Amino acid sequence: MTTIAPESLVEPERKVGPAWIGALTAATLGVWIVYFGPTVLLLPMQAAHAAPEDKENSLGLITGVGSLVLMAAHICFGLLSDRTTSRFGPRKPWIVTGVAISAASMLLLSQQDTVTGLLLGWCLVQLGSAAAFAGLLAALPDHVPTTQRGMMSGLIGLAQAGGSLVGNLVIVSTPDPLSGYGLCALLLILLVLPFLLINRDPVLPPGRRPVLRSLWISPRRHSDFLWAIASQSLITISYVLGSLYTLFFLADVLKHEDPEGGTALASTITTVGVVLAAAFFGHLSDRLGRRKLFAVLAGVLMAASSAILVVNPTWELFVLSSVLLGAGLGVANSVDLAITSEVLPSPNDRAKDLGVNNISKSLPQFIAPVLAAPLLSGADGSGYSMIFLLSAVTALAGGLLALKIRGVR
Repeated sequence: MTTIAPESLVEPERKVGPAWIGALTAATLGVWIVYFGPTVLLLPMQAAHAAPEDKENSLGLITGVGSLVLMAAHICFGLLSDRTTSRFGPRKPWIVTGVAISAASMLLLSQQDTVTGLLLGWCLVQLGSAAAFAGLLAALPDHVPTTQRGMMSGLIGLAQAGGSLVGNLVIVSTPDPLSGYGLCALLLILLVLPFLLINRDPVLPPGRRPVLRSLWISPRRHSDFLWAIASQSLITISYVLGSLYTLFFLADVLKHEDPEGGTALASTITTVGVVLAAAFFGHLSDRLGRRKLFAVLAGVLMAASSAILVVNPTWELFVLSSVLLGAGLGVANSVDLAITSEVLPSPNDRAKDLGVNNISKSLPQFIAPVLAAPLLSGADGSGYSMIFLLSAVTALAGGLLALKIRGVR
C-alpha cells in the first residue's frame, strides 16, 4: 500500500468503478438501516411503552440527545481518521470500530424498557454510527472525481432511503425488539464488509498535525461551506418535523384504525419517492453540471408536502404529502453531498469537515423536537398544524439558501 504525504490529498481525477460504487452504497445502506430501523417504529413504540403519558417528549428527548452525540462524535472521529497512520489506511479502523459499537449497542437497546435505558442505548448506537460514517463519507472526496459526485450523492441518498425501507421491513417482520435490533445489526455487518475488502486507502505518514487549529473554519474564507450547512440544516429540520411524529399524528389526529400500519405505508411511500428522485436527479446534476437548482426544487417540494396538511389534514392528503416529501428529500439527497464535497475547506481534513457538515443532519434531530414540544402541548391535536407549517417554512428557506453558495453552479 502506498504511503503519501497529507499535502498530496488532492482532488481525485480517476473515475471509480462499479464494484467500488456498489460497495460504498451498500455500506452506507447498512449504517442507515441502523438509524432508520429503530426510529420509524421501534423507538416510538418503546417510548410509548416506557412513558405512555409523555410519549412525544420522551421520543424527542431520546432522538434529540442521540443526534447531539452523533454530531459531536462524527467530528471527533473525523479528526482521528484524518490523523490515523494505520497500515490499513486512515478510514478502515474507524469503520470497523463503529460497526462493532453499533451492533453491540443495538442488542443492549433491545432490552431497555425505561426512558433512561432507551436514551443510553440509542446514544451508544449513535456513537458507533458516527465512527462508521466518518470513514465512509470521507471516501467520497477521497476517491470520487467531481464529475461522478452527483451520481454518488444520489446513490448515498438512495441508500438512506433504502435504509428507511429495509429497516421498516425488518422491524415489522420481527416478533420482538431483540429480533428486530439483532437483524439490523447483522445486516450492518454484512453490508459494510464488502467495502472493507474492496476499498484501498493510501497510508498517511506519521507526524503531528494540529487539532484545535483545524477545528476553526473561517466564515469569510469558507462561506460557501457554511451556507451549504445552513441550507441542509433547514431541509433536515423540515423533514424531521414532517415525519418524526407520524405514528402519533395518525393515531391522535386522523384517528387511523391502524396507525402502525399507516406509518409503515407512509414510510414506504416516502422511501420509494426518495429512491426514484435521488437516482434520477443525482445523475442529471452531473450531466448538467448544476447543483443549486435541484436544492431549490427540493425545498419547494418539501414545503408543499407539509403545507397541504396545514390546509386539510386527511388520510388521502397525508398519502400525497408522503409522495411529495419523498420526492423532495430525494432531490435534496441527490446533490447535498456533491455540493458539500466541492466546497470543503481543506483536503487534509476531509473526514473532520464532513463531520462538521454532519451538523446539518444531526443538530436538526435535536432542534426539531425542541421546536415541536411547545406546539404539542395542546390536547386537541391542533399543534400538528403548526408543526407542518413550520416544516413548510424551513424547507422553503433551506432551498433558497442554497443560492448563496457561489462556488457551485
